[in-house]
Parts: sequence; structure tokens; C-alpha cells
Amino acid sequence: YDEIKIRLMGFVLNLELKTPQSNLTNAERRGKSAILKLIDEEKIFVTRADKGGAILVLDYEKVIEVVNEALSNEENFEQLDKTPETMIKEVQNTVKEVV
Repeated sequence: YDEIKIRLMGFVLNLELKTPQSNLTNAERRGKSAILKLIDEEKIFVTRADKGGAILVLDYEKVIEVVNEALSNEENFEQLDKTPETMIKEVQNTVKEVV
């Protein structure tokens, strides 16, 4: 048993992790690079749809506009006086004092 264990450990420790070879065509690689560039330049926003497993590609500025509009709706959200981290630390300190 110990000999097998030692051999397995040697095998595992000597494994070279290789990056798998891409199976994309040149056109697919160029398309992927173009999409990543647009994401990096904040021109498009890519996300998964809530249902159906679809991928959405949206105009970045429109996404920011819609999110800011939703966040500015005071019926749904309110501005915090403190950061969530500060509020959590205060609660943790209060719990420590009680316990």
C-alpha cells in the first residue's frame, strides 16, 4: 500500500499542467478578440439572461443609464449614511460586547 501511495504521490507531483490547445478557427479567435476588446473598452456588456440560458450583448452606456435610473428611484432604494462594511463592523462589535 505504501509503495503505491509513494508512486502516486510522485506521479501527481511530477504532473505538468499544460494549457489545452485551442480548437477555435482563426476567424473565431479574431471574433473572440474583438468581443473582449469591446468589453474592455466598455462599449458592450455581456451577461446571461435570467431564463433560457441565453447570452445577452448590450450597449454598455445604455446599461449604465438604466442601472443609474433604477438606483436613483427613492421608492426602491435609499442612500446609506455609512458603507455596508462599516455597518457590519459595528454590528460585529456590538455582538462581541454582548457575548
